[in-house]
Amino acid sequence: MSYLFTCCQIGAEKFLKHELSELAPQAHFAFSRPGFVTFKFPEERPAPEEGVPKSIFARASGVSLERLTGDETERVAKIVKELEDGDYQAFHVWSRDEKPSGKSGYEVGPTEEDDRVANLVRSALPSSVRNRLLINEPVVKGDRVLDCTIVDPDVWMTGFHRSTFTATCYPGGMINLVMPPEVVSRAWYKMEEALIWSGLPLEPGARVAELGSSPGGATQALLSRGCQVLGVDPAEMAPIVLANPNFRHLRGRTTELPKKEFRKIRWLASDMNVAPNYTLDAVEDIVMNKQVSIRGLILTLKLVEWDLAWDIPQYLERIRSWGFNVIKARQLQHNRQEICVAALQTPFRRKS
Repeated sequence: MSYLFTCCQIGAEKFLKHELSELAPQAHFAFSRPGFVTFKFPEERPAPEEGVPKSIFARASGVSLERLTGDETERVAKIVKELEDGDYQAFHVWSRDEKPSGKSGYEVGPTEEDDRVANLVRSALPSSVRNRLLINEPVVKGDRVLDCTIVDPDVWMTGFHRSTFTATCYPGGMINLVMPPEVVSRAWYKMEEALIWSGLPLEPGARVAELGSSPGGATQALLSRGCQVLGVDPAEMAPIVLANPNFRHLRGRTTELPKKEFRKIRWLASDMNVAPNYTLDAVEDIVMNKQVSIRGLILTLKLVEWDLAWDIPQYLERIRSWGFNVIKARQLQHNRQEICVAALQTPFRRKS
């Protein structure tokens, strides 16, 4: 018998359990705390090293090893022994979320406690082991990582995973982003993380339309990559964004604009504060127009009520029906009560 650990946003636990019931029917719920859920696997079907890569709500996952309690020195010693005896390329430690994302300005990400524990382990390791390990640093795909989740101050859960896609290369599936001082909103975090996670091939010069662009945080992330951005929003944009020569603002609602404005656009992003079907209506009106050829999408779907998460399969199927054959969805660490969807048409078929 083996166990799988998963970490998620606080509030998403029941949807994560539902996902596992479909992705791994042999798994049974075992133990949970807000933002941390484990599942039991039978002997004949052990928990997978790669975790659950197709999960939308599992930010991090892998094979669970041991629950460490008691004296902190003893906990560190057990981790050191596992690193000495096991075939690992890295050690990652992170804390379970403190509160729901966005509550009272809370941002999910690496903490000082994570650094402290990582340094305790680093100091206790023999130099021969320490010199061959990455400790709380990004790894490459294929690396085997020993994980430690700080579930409570006196409870650590250890496990391991094999990194298989971009997010699994970072401690706890969390990318340590530092927002530049000139950025005008936290939407920059979401767009930066979405671009890294999705791996969409936006190159300098790419033409992007952004629906719901005000005040311009996500726009700044796109502009910093050399994109040419068309911002669509009835609200004002920040002056620093308007001053960028690669930005043009269409002030109005998406449904009111002539579709000829999107003829040269190849990428479409959207982060509108409406329910998912309203966002998808606006996007569909553009991508299905015979004058418009969109290669890829980055969409934020707001779960204005948590129960809208049950409808995510229908949302993804609707996007697929538009001709996008590569679709990924994930609740990013900087998402609040929402998910990010990345979609790509490959090969790209431009409309005549």
